[in-house]
Amino acid sequence: MGFCRSDSRCKVFTWATTWKGCYLKGSGHRPAQKCSYCISGKAECIKGCLLVGTDFGGGDLRDIDNVATAEVCKGICRSDSKCKAFTWHTTKKTCYIKGPHHRPASRCSYCISGKAECFKACTKPTIPRGTVSPATDTIADTKTYTVKCDSGYTIYGHATVTCRSGTLSALPSCGCLLKGVDFGAGNLREI
Repeated sequence: MGFCRSDSRCKVFTWATTWKGCYLKGSGHRPAQKCSYCISGKAECIKGCLLVGTDFGGGDLRDIDNVATAEVCKGICRSDSKCKAFTWHTTKKTCYIKGPHHRPASRCSYCISGKAECFKACTKPTIPRGTVSPATDTIADTKTYTVKCDSGYTIYGHATVTCRSGTLSALPSCGCLLKGVDFGAGNLREI
């Protein structure tokens, strides 16, 4: 995952858990297909917090067996106010919930880890002369809001705003220049 993040040509990656191979793929990759021993991701998603091949050793608050995926383990961490990080063991299917005293990240070919601080929700922004959807007051990490300007106003920036680790991406604005509008009579002068 870290290799894909550091290679601008990488669009997606696949990690084969059985033989511990990581494959970086460019724009010519095939569509996703089922693979029982693979963990894959898109480059735009790895700005997030799941760290493939990483272990946060020690500091276990508890461990839970028979956890199907790293995403489920992340959810367990997110719902525990004492959780500061987690490590999911890909072959044992065990989720280790970590307290504040876990060790720094180390390589582990059968682990996927993440820090709780990466999963903070974002608060719905206010955009003058615009509406933001969905109507919920907060969204979870990696989810998006969509901004639509009121009739006649122009959006400046991207209409989609993404939550990343408790911070929203750049907010657009709804400009005061009105598209498709003529104020009609009352000209002061023609220039």
